[in-house]
Amino acid sequence: AIFSGQAYLRGALQLCHHRRYSEAAESVEKALRLFKQAEGEFSLNVATALMILGNILLSQGDPASALKMFEASLTIFKDSKLSSSSAPSSAASSALASTSSSSSVHAVEQQQSIISILTRMARIHCEQDHLQTAMDMFKEANFVFVRAFGGEDEQLRPQQLFLKAECLSGQAALALKRRNYTSAIRQYQEAISIQEQAFGREDPHVASADLEAWHAVAGMGCGLELLPGGHFFVREARAELLARLAAL
Repeated sequence: AIFSGQAYLRGALQLCHHRRYSEAAESVEKALRLFKQAEGEFSLNVATALMILGNILLSQGDPASALKMFEASLTIFKDSKLSSSSAPSSAASSALASTSSSSSVHAVEQQQSIISILTRMARIHCEQDHLQTAMDMFKEANFVFVRAFGGEDEQLRPQQLFLKAECLSGQAALALKRRNYTSAIRQYQEAISIQEQAFGREDPHVASADLEAWHAVAGMGCGLELLPGGHFFVREARAELLARLAAL
C-alpha cells in the first residue's frame, strides 16, 4: 500500500508539471487513503501528501483549502516523535531535491518541509491582509532555517537557497503591504542575489543592455550568460541550460 501510495504521489507531481491539477489532486487523494490505511493518520507520508495537495489547491486558486492542508501537514511534520519512526516518501525526496536515504537527510528534508509550509502559509495570510499572522510565520520560518542550516549561503544546498529566497521574497511582499519600502527593496535584492547567474539569450525582443540592468537589483551576486535560441531559449537550449544550472 505504501509503495502504491508513493507511486500515486510521483504521478501527481508529473501531472502538476503539465498543469493537470484536477487529476493530480485525485492522485494525491488516492495516495492519502493508502497511507492512512497502512500507517494511520499521522505518518510523514501523510504529511507529504497533504503538503503536495496544498500546493495543488494553491495552484488552482483555492488558498483557503490550501491553508487547511498546509496546517494539517505542518502539525505532523512538527511532531518530533515521528522523525525517527517514519521516513519521507520517495516523492517527497524528489520534491525536495534529495536522493539520500540516511536518517540525517530525512531530518533535513523534514526541516525543509516545515520551512516551505510556513513560508507558503505566511504568503497566503499576507495576501489576505492577516499581516501580523504572516509576520509571525515568516519569523518562525527564519528561526527554523537558521537553527537547521545556519546563515552562510556558501554552505547551503540549492534547495535550501531556494527556500531562503522564497522566504525573503515573501517577507518583501509583506513589507510592501506594511508600506515599509526600504525593507521591501532590501529583501527583494537579497532574494535575487541568491541566484548567482542570470541566464539571458540572443533575443531580438530584449536588448543586452536590458539584461545587464539586472545588476542594479541583484547586487554583487549576479552574473550574465547568453544562450542561443531566441526568446524561447528555455525550450530551444534546454540541454545547455540544464548543464549550466547543474554546474552552479
